[in-house]
Amino acid sequence: MNIKPNIDGSFGPFSQRGFKKLTDKVNEKKQNDLRKNAPRISNVFLAKITANTVIITGRRWRYGWEQAEQYTDTIQKFQTRSGSTINSSNTLVYAYNTVEALQQNGGYYDGPGFLHSHIPSGFTLQPIATGTVVLMHASINATDGSQAFSFCVSNAIDGTCG
Repeated sequence: MNIKPNIDGSFGPFSQRGFKKLTDKVNEKKQNDLRKNAPRISNVFLAKITANTVIITGRRWRYGWEQAEQYTDTIQKFQTRSGSTINSSNTLVYAYNTVEALQQNGGYYDGPGFLHSHIPSGFTLQPIATGTVVLMHASINATDGSQAFSFCVSNAIDGTCG
C-alpha cells in the first residue's frame, strides 16, 4: 500500500502534518515484509515439512513446508493451519535446515559434532521426515529484500546392519 499525503488545507482537527504522519506509518515496511507482495507472517511460526528434495546426496536437502498450528483435543496435536496461504508453494521459497549447513560435498561433518566417516557402513544421514512440525524462521535479505525460511532440527541416521 502506498498512500500519498495529498490533502488541501486542513481536515477538521486533522492537519496536513497529522495526515503525513499517518501515511508514513501506514507505508512503513515491516521487517518480515520487505518484498512487494510478501505474505504477512511472524518471524517465527510453526510449519509442517511436506517434502524434501536432494541438494547433495545423503547430506543436504531443501524442504517444502506449510504453516501449521497447535491445538488441544485429548492430547496436544499439530495440524496444517486451515485457510493459510503461507507455504512453500505460495511463497515460492523452500526452507533449509541450518543443521545441514556444515554438510558439504567435501566436508567432514554431517551435523552438530559428528564426523561423516564415523557413520557405520549401511547407514546414511536422513532428511527431516515429511510431517515433522518445526519452528520456522522467516528472514529477509537486506540487500535485495528476498525472503528466506530456515529451521533447526538434527537429522536422523538410519540404515541396516550388515
